[in-house]
Amino acid sequence: MNKSLVTLIALLLVLAGAMGLLLYHAKGTPSANASATPAPAVASSPATADNTPAPTAVATPAVASPPPATPAAPAPPEPAKDLTLAQQLEDFTSTVWRPMKNGMDTDILSKDEIRIHGTTQFADWAHCNGLGATTPVPDGDFTVSVDIKIAKFDGDTQYKNPYLRVEARNRSAIGIFANIAFFYRLHDWKNPQTMSTTHKMFGDEATKYHRMSLKWEEAAQTATATVDGEPIGSIKTQLGSGRRFSVFANSTTKGIDVDVYFRNLKVEIPAGPDAAQP
Repeated sequence: MNKSLVTLIALLLVLAGAMGLLLYHAKGTPSANASATPAPAVASSPATADNTPAPTAVATPAVASPPPATPAAPAPPEPAKDLTLAQQLEDFTSTVWRPMKNGMDTDILSKDEIRIHGTTQFADWAHCNGLGATTPVPDGDFTVSVDIKIAKFDGDTQYKNPYLRVEARNRSAIGIFANIAFFYRLHDWKNPQTMSTTHKMFGDEATKYHRMSLKWEEAAQTATATVDGEPIGSIKTQLGSGRRFSVFANSTTKGIDVDVYFRNLKVEIPAGPDAAQP
C-alpha cells in the first residue's frame, strides 16, 4: 500500500474520532435557553387490568362553608296591657282573689281551676273554704258562671254546700249551691232567707263537671239561676252595692270530708271605674 494513502486514512480516522467527541458533548450539555431548575416529575397513572393507563384523578378544591347566620335579635316584648276586672276575676291566680282558709286546703291548679279539699273543722256557716274576690264589681246587671265537680262531700248531715255567691257590702247576698239532699238551688240571704225552686242532681257530679250560672237584672231586682243551661229558679230580692264574687264549700257539721272542684269561671259585668283596678 502506498505510504501516502496510509497516512490519509489515519488522518481521516483521527478526524472522525474528534467529530464523535464533539457530537457527544453537544448532546449532553443543556441548552443555553433551558431553565436550570429541572421540571417536577409527574407520577404515572397505574395501569388497569388491560394495561390501559387509568385516568389521572383530579383533586376537587375545598369550598369553605359560609359562616352560620347570626340569629335575629328577639323582638322586644309587647307592653303589658291593663286587664279588665272581668279578665282578672276569670283568672284564679290573679291578685283580686284571696283564699278563705278555715281548716281545709284550697289548691289553685291553674288559672282556670281550683280544688277545695280536706275535713271541715267548724260546726257553723261562718267558716268557709275557697276563694273570695277582694275587688267589688260595678253596680248593674251581671252574669257569673262556673263549672263544679263534687268528687266528695261525705258525712251524716244534709248541710254541705259548694257555693257560687255574690255578696254586697251591706251583707245582702244571692248564690247557687249544689246539695245531695236539696239539689241545685238559688239562695237569697236577706232576712228572712228564701230559696228558689230546685233542679235535681244529674247523678254523676262526682266525676263530671256541671255548669252553674247566676244572672242578676238590676232593673227588675231579680236573680235567676241555671245548671247546664236548664232553669233552677228565680228570686226577686234586693242587692246592695259593693258586690264581690266567691266560690267556696261550707257545712255546719264538723268532720265532713270534702273534695270539690271549680273551673272555667266566666263573668259579664258593667264597665266602670273598678274595671281597671289591678
